[in-house]
Amino acid sequence: MRLELARVSVIQYWSQVTCTASLRGLYPLGGMLNHACTPNTRRGYDCQHRMIIRAAVPIVKGTEVTNSYTALLWGTPARRHQLYTTKHFLCTCPRCEDPQEKGSLLSALRCCTSDCTGCILPEDPLNSESPWGCSTCHRSMTSQRAGVVQSALGKVLGRLDTTDPVSINRFLRGHKRVVATTNQIIVELKCNLVCIYGHAAGYQYSGKAHLLCDPTMFLSLLEY
Repeated sequence: MRLELARVSVIQYWSQVTCTASLRGLYPLGGMLNHACTPNTRRGYDCQHRMIIRAAVPIVKGTEVTNSYTALLWGTPARRHQLYTTKHFLCTCPRCEDPQEKGSLLSALRCCTSDCTGCILPEDPLNSESPWGCSTCHRSMTSQRAGVVQSALGKVLGRLDTTDPVSINRFLRGHKRVVATTNQIIVELKCNLVCIYGHAAGYQYSGKAHLLCDPTMFLSLLEY
């Protein structure tokens, strides 16, 4: 059930279209940074595959420098599962213990009540068995049920061509009744669309007239 959560990171577009091989490297200094779900640095790599660490926020002298061992756009269940299975610890940071994740709602599912517009979130994110509840109508869902929904979405996403904007738009429109627009899956798919539009073959920007000829191509990015 939880294994499917690790498959929801779909921002692999640039690696798919620009790389011919998968690379791994050893970075002793970079490896000394501790994990934080809201890190104060971000990392990147130059053309010689050297790791570059940059401050993401102003860092006061004496403050610990941290990095994230997981994808920042993953929701709490996915982040904690990945950290536990790969790093052998369960994070209990302020972001992980906040059901709304600082207002990002990355774990949110749509409420099952037909006339409710609220979203369902875990009541206690640090407890994997905690029930999930709707913020509007207070309808409850078991953690097992929430896991089944996320696992099913992960399986569908695993079969999705995340480099094809038509497939992405079809997924976004077909699942908006199940997944909140803030959910990590939706957010990352929209990030993929941002990468595709203007760069991928057939979607390069060629002036104002090109954008006006198909006004529907950006609807999935603008819908809430």
